[in-house]
Amino acid sequence: MIESDTNLDYEDLQLELLTRKFVANSIVSIEEFNAISQLHKLTHQHLHIKFWKVAVSNVITNGIDYETLLTFPFPIVIYNFIEKDWK
Repeated sequence: MIESDTNLDYEDLQLELLTRKFVANSIVSIEEFNAISQLHKLTHQHLHIKFWKVAVSNVITNGIDYETLLTFPFPIVIYNFIEKDWK
């Protein structure tokens, strides 16, 4: 997960992903999942959330399957995204 105080465009996101090296595989493509930010209201702030699809080369070692992923604790907005849109 990448948090930002500003809206990241494609180039900014790509730079962040390449800089962090969170996977050993090289990045094949990056694309927006939702073109319009999803608003999530908290009591003390409003979050504007975008989801991105990142494809990598080869198979990710030690990956987690969908059913196992749903057992992890996530903020509700991320859990809802995983359950509804990511399968």
